[in-house]
Amino acid sequence: MGSILAEVFLFPVDTVKLIVQTSTMKNGSGFFAVMGNILQEKGIGGFYKGLGAAILKEAVHSFNFWIWHGLLFQGFSHADDTSRTPTSARLVLNLIAKQLNWLCTVPFEVISSVNQLSPDSPGFLSTAVLLYQNQGIGTFYRGLAVSLVLAINPAIMNTLITTFLGLGLLQECLLGLITKTLVIMDLLQLGQQPLSPNLWPRLLHIH
Repeated sequence: MGSILAEVFLFPVDTVKLIVQTSTMKNGSGFFAVMGNILQEKGIGGFYKGLGAAILKEAVHSFNFWIWHGLLFQGFSHADDTSRTPTSARLVLNLIAKQLNWLCTVPFEVISSVNQLSPDSPGFLSTAVLLYQNQGIGTFYRGLAVSLVLAINPAIMNTLITTFLGLGLLQECLLGLITKTLVIMDLLQLGQQPLSPNLWPRLLHIH
C-alpha cells in the first residue's frame, strides 16, 4: 500500500525523469524545463499519462518483494526482521530480497516506462505485446544490471526504518515514499547523460 501511494504521489516526477533520461543530446533539456514543457503542452494530465500501468507495476513489485522478504527472513533469521537480528544480517537479507525482486519484476518496469513515454500510452498489455513483437524477450530485461546495483538504497532504508520504527501502515507509507525518492534521485544522476538516442525511438515505435 505504501509503495503504491508513493508511486502515485511521485509519478509526475518520474514522468519528467524519464523524459530527461531519454532525450537526445541535441534535444536534451533540464528537469524544470521539461516540467514546464509538459505543463504548457498537455496540462496537469500530462504528468499522469500511463499511471494505470505504473500502479500495476508497483503493486506487483511490492507484493513480490514482501514474498521474497518473508521467505528469506523465515529461512535465515530466527528473530525475523527485527532488532534482535544483527543489522548486518538484516541488510544482506533485505538486499538479496530486493535483488530477487528485481529479477522477477524488471519486465514490468520496462513495460510501464515505455507505456508512460509512448505518445498514446496504449496500456500495459498492448505495450508488452508490441515490445515483444519488435524487440524479442531480451528487451524486457534492459537495465537489469543497474536495478540490481541500485537495490542497495532501499535495502539500507528498509533496514534502518525497521530498526527504529517497525512496519505499521504509516511507516510502510514512509518507507515506500523514501525508497521511491531515492531510486528516482539515483536514476536522475545516472541519466545526466541521456540514454542511447537509437534505443528509445525503437522501443517507443508503438502504433
